[in-house]
Amino acid sequence: MKIFILEDSKHRIKKFKENMPTHTLVIYEHAFAGFEHIITHPFDYDVMMLDHDLGHKIFCGRGNSNTGHWFVKAALKRIQESKKLKVIIIHSWNPFGAHRMMKELKNSNKIVIWKPCRWPY
Repeated sequence: MKIFILEDSKHRIKKFKENMPTHTLVIYEHAFAGFEHIITHPFDYDVMMLDHDLGHKIFCGRGNSNTGHWFVKAALKRIQESKKLKVIIIHSWNPFGAHRMMKELKNSNKIVIWKPCRWPY
């Protein structure tokens, strides 16, 4: 399985790698870098796991562009067009940011789940 992960916590990234050793993980810590990858490489992911608050910030608001929400808005067309992608897991602890992400993905025809990562994982 190929999984795209947007996450800035070194600890969580380590745990994802430890807990999913048989999967191909494509991990980005910054929304812009993740989006650049999405538009310059084949979009062949089975699952996306997305954090909202990036740049080692906590509870980023609407004014911060380095967020999972910004990424979702920028990548939405690619997400909608993907035949392979089935599931998107929003693992952010930020309920406001996660809600905005889920709202953007509402009509994506994907299964969208909000499952906050258990602290500190």
